[in-house]
Amino acid sequence: MHNENTEIWNRKWENVRSDSRIIKRHFRSGRWKKIDKRVKIHFGSFRGLKVIELGSGRGTESLLMALQGASVTLVDNSNMALTRAKELFKLYNLNPACYNQDIFDLDDRFLSSFDISMSFGVVEHFLNRSERDRAIRAHYDVLKPRGIFFISVPNKRCPHYRLALYLGKVVSKHNKGVLHTEEKPFTYGELKTVGEFLGLKHIEVFGSSFFDFSYNPLLRFINLGNVGLKFFDDYLAYAIVFSGTK
Repeated sequence: MHNENTEIWNRKWENVRSDSRIIKRHFRSGRWKKIDKRVKIHFGSFRGLKVIELGSGRGTESLLMALQGASVTLVDNSNMALTRAKELFKLYNLNPACYNQDIFDLDDRFLSSFDISMSFGVVEHFLNRSERDRAIRAHYDVLKPRGIFFISVPNKRCPHYRLALYLGKVVSKHNKGVLHTEEKPFTYGELKTVGEFLGLKHIEVFGSSFFDFSYNPLLRFINLGNVGLKFFDDYLAYAIVFSGTK
């Protein structure tokens, strides 16, 4: 991403603290349960798998995989994000390999080296079609044969995401101290079209869970448990996940 965005992300991560509550919340989420299920169907377990998270932030999903025996590599262009990730992993006596790199300038040694590649809330920050295609392709290029990728992005159909996006723009416009990065959500159709254009295999797009309080800002502080309704989960969830294999 551009240098000005890198600085914004560094400043954002300065104000974030890592504790075990974030891991417990992600572990309960519908998104994680769906990813966990697909990995175990594909590989049997996480033990011994090599995992890379691009634009990792704190690397919460990577940590969930590491706790089940995966070897984790985190890549982010924000040094502060990687600092927060190391702090979070340290709570569980784990030490991920961390690299301060841009998703478009990955080290050659990463190519065809991982069983799982993934990102959560990254690709939507690339606004034009060319950059979005390149970002998705980067997840594919680092995979071994039979590797699987997961790319989670905001769902354009989700009503509370669209409301949150609008309010975020309004607040940042009228409050110069508020840090704001541009983003553009995806539709199911766009993800499938990109996957077909890039020649990816076994393409799947699925929703997280509409009622996950981890991702639904309107319900986050209400204890609903893991309530789910298939239509809402499939079509109106806050996040949709694009998956495929090499």
